[in-house]
Amino acid sequence: MGSEPDVPLIDEAMWQQLRASLSEGDCDPVPEVLREVVHRYAPTSAARLRDLRAQVQAGRLEEAAKLAHTVKGNGAMIGAARVVRLASALEQRLPRLPVVTAEVLAQVGELEHACAATAAELAARTAAPTHDEQ
Repeated sequence: MGSEPDVPLIDEAMWQQLRASLSEGDCDPVPEVLREVVHRYAPTSAARLRDLRAQVQAGRLEEAAKLAHTVKGNGAMIGAARVVRLASALEQRLPRLPVVTAEVLAQVGELEHACAATAAELAARTAAPTHDEQ
C-alpha cells in the first residue's frame, strides 16, 4: 500500500464546511463545540487503534475490520482524508486475509501515524489564541 502523501491529512472543503455549520451565530472563528469534537478525537481514535492492532495481532480480522470502519467514520466526520483512505483500505482488506502479514501490520502503523498527525493538525487549528494573538 505504501505511504499516502498524495492524500492530504485534512480535506479543506470538509473542514471549512464543518466549521461553518458549527459556528452559526458564534463570532469565534473556531466554535467551542468544534474544539470539543477535536479534543475528543485524539483519545477516541487512539483507543480504537489500540483495539484494532490487538485484534489484528490476535488474528481476529473481522473484528479488526469493524474497528477500521469505526475509525473511518470518525475521521470522515472531521474531514480527516488520509485517515479515511487508510482505514477504508484496511476495512476492505482485513476480512479477505487468510493470515496476518507484516504488510498489514505496517498498514495499521500507517493508520496510527495518520491519526496522530491528524490529531496534532486539528489541535493546532483549534487552539485558543494566545494573549499575543488576541
